[in-house]
Amino acid sequence: MTVAICFNCGEIKWGAFTLCKKCNILPKNKEDMALSVFLTDHCLDKSILNQIALSIKNGEKVELSSEILYNWIAQIENSGILKQTD
Repeated sequence: MTVAICFNCGEIKWGAFTLCKKCNILPKNKEDMALSVFLTDHCLDKSILNQIALSIKNGEKVELSSEILYNWIAQIENSGILKQTD
């Protein structure tokens, strides 16, 4: 299972698109979904994920560069995931 970090509260969760059990946030739009995929152990080393989680818990917002964001959005759109979650 994919280890992921909640983009909203920094809590560790299982799966990029799953509901965060701590803050009850679910990635709903393309930007949230792209960030959620990026904040997984498929993209980042666990030590980096832990640092990002701490930053989010300390109130910092994680933002992807436009290039990375649009790349992930394109991959998500091409995968058919958006049709499954509509």
